[in-house]
Amino acid sequence: MKVERGGISVLEIPLFSLNEGETLAILGPNGAGKTTFLLTLARLLGYIQGKLLFKGEDISLPERTVPYRRRLAMVFQEPLLWLVQACSLNHLLMFWFNLQD
Repeated sequence: MKVERGGISVLEIPLFSLNEGETLAILGPNGAGKTTFLLTLARLLGYIQGKLLFKGEDISLPERTVPYRRRLAMVFQEPLLWLVQACSLNHLLMFWFNLQD
């Protein structure tokens, strides 16, 4: 998976796999890409290269993203108010209506 912001690569993970029943802790210093990684896994940030598979299905397709998000929970140390402030109203509405499907 490769994520870019402003044309600059901010995250490159050649391979990541988490099997059912496994627990994952993501640790690292500030700026290491932990939040970017998790937001990308949640499909809240786009990626330019790679595939995201959940139970063998490509979740990059819109019809598969919503069911995937319904099975996902993320708890951050700090509230994601910065994310809400960074998104336009249009993006927030699109996100909300996608969750309602």
